[in-house]
Amino acid sequence: MTNSDSNLLIRRSDYNDIKGICELYDNKEPDIMQWVLSGSQDNQEELCSYVAINKQDEIVGHIGYVESKYRFNGSAFLGIHPIEWRVRSDCKGSIGFELITKVTGSGDFNIIIGGTKEAQFLYPILGFKKLDSALVYSRIINYSAFLVSAKSIKKKILTLRKAKKRISLRNKGYSGSDISVQSVKMIDQKFHLAHSSSKLSILTDDSKTEWLIKCPVHDKYIIQVDVLSEKIGYAVLLYNSRTQTVRIISIVSKQEDIEIYGLIIRGIIGFCKKIKAIDINILSSNPVITKAIERQDFYFLGEKSIFAKNNNRDALSRDAIKDIDLSYVEGDIGYRF
Repeated sequence: MTNSDSNLLIRRSDYNDIKGICELYDNKEPDIMQWVLSGSQDNQEELCSYVAINKQDEIVGHIGYVESKYRFNGSAFLGIHPIEWRVRSDCKGSIGFELITKVTGSGDFNIIIGGTKEAQFLYPILGFKKLDSALVYSRIINYSAFLVSAKSIKKKILTLRKAKKRISLRNKGYSGSDISVQSVKMIDQKFHLAHSSSKLSILTDDSKTEWLIKCPVHDKYIIQVDVLSEKIGYAVLLYNSRTQTVRIISIVSKQEDIEIYGLIIRGIIGFCKKIKAIDINILSSNPVITKAIERQDFYFLGEKSIFAKNNNRDALSRDAIKDIDLSYVEGDIGYRF
């Protein structure tokens, strides 16, 4: 608990603050905010959040964060993703910096994907470095339903043209019947640890998975993909039943290989067809994954800027941070669709 230069009290938030925090934002539902700020950290008694309080005991500023466990070269690291940074319009000034610095000094490193133009201007001042962008791809799997659901026919026709330009380079040597998919409750952590990415990558452990499953919006699926009865990977999916869009939150692969990722994605596509999805969306900064999804007829949708701050230079090199393997499992960006 600290007193700021602006005579505002900054303290860690608790569950009683949810209503006041939501009032800082437009159309923010309390159940979603509580879920986001509850996080997947080990301590479930406190929120991953700080608030600024004025003399009238009103919440006038807020910063949240999401903790994620990462692995690199067999070692564990803690990544912190600042989220929901907001200051009431009549309280602008140093309070915004005081809030975010409560978060950016924590963890082995901080990571931010996207953000407003104003926020991206401030990130370097806070010690963040801009990395290469994360790429966003989509694939339409039901073209007729896609057109029927169109709000803007012109926009959707342009999207269809872009999608049709993709050249199919599907995996050779395996038929659809060789790939089997089943829903499971959790990712096998022994499999996950045994086949961790060679890059600095998030660990979709039980606590992270349980947090995702508790998301108050969208349908949640964890699927296991086998080829010829051999387990090759897992995927965590969120399904927006209103738009019939599936977002691939995380992929765990047996091997960092384009063909293996391609087979997993084929399994995901087959599963999405069974649940009557119209399209699939994925974000990745891993060039092996992006190459695999391009081969499965996904088209490029856009990119999101990545910013990182290294708080543990003794253990994490600049190159390790630069080559970080990011997906929609990072922060709270996965459910926002």
